[in-house]
Amino acid sequence: MEEIYCIAIGAGSGGLEEINSFFDYTSPNGASYVVIHHFSNDHNCTLAELISRHSKMPVWEAVNLMKLEAGVVYVLSNDHLVSVEDQFFHFIDSEDAHLPARPIDHFFNSLATGYGGKAIGIILSGSGTDGASGLKKIRATGGTAIVRNPKTTAYSEMPEHASEAGIANHILEPELMPVTIEEIINGAVSNIHGS
Repeated sequence: MEEIYCIAIGAGSGGLEEINSFFDYTSPNGASYVVIHHFSNDHNCTLAELISRHSKMPVWEAVNLMKLEAGVVYVLSNDHLVSVEDQFFHFIDSEDAHLPARPIDHFFNSLATGYGGKAIGIILSGSGTDGASGLKKIRATGGTAIVRNPKTTAYSEMPEHASEAGIANHILEPELMPVTIEEIINGAVSNIHGS
C-alpha cells in the first residue's frame, strides 16, 4: 500500500462549525481526509458542498468501492457503515440488525487495521461515546489520536469519553489541529507521547 497518511474526523452535534474551522487552516499535504458524522440529511446543500467552501482540497462524497486518493477530502454517508480496506471504501447498510450504529468507531477500527502508524483519528464535538473505542485502536496500532478540548464545547460527550480514557495524543482546539498534523506528517512531532 502507498505510504500516505489518512486523517479521519468524527463529529456529531456542534461539529459542523468545527469541521469548517479545521479545514480553514488545513493546507494540502499529501494525505487523505475522511469525515464521518452524525448529522441529519436535511441541509439545503450537501455536507460536501458545505465543507468545500472551507477546504483548499477537493471534497467528494464517498461511494462504495471508491479508492482513497491523496489530497482529497471524503465525506461519508450517514446511511451506511463504512470501512476502508486496501485504500478502498466498503459500504454496509447501517440498518443491518447485526451491526451497531457506531459509524465513527466502525471506520476508525478499519483505519487502524489498514493504515497503522499512518492513521490519524480526530474526535470533534458530539453527543454519546461513538469514536472512543476506535480511537483507542488507532492509538494501539501506532497511529495518532487527536481530541478537541472538551472544556470549550457545549457538546462535550464524545471528546470527554476519548480524553478521559487517556488515549489522546493531543487535546486541541480544531483550528490548531492542522499544524500538529503537519508536524506529525513531517516527522517533527512524535505520535507516541501525550499532549
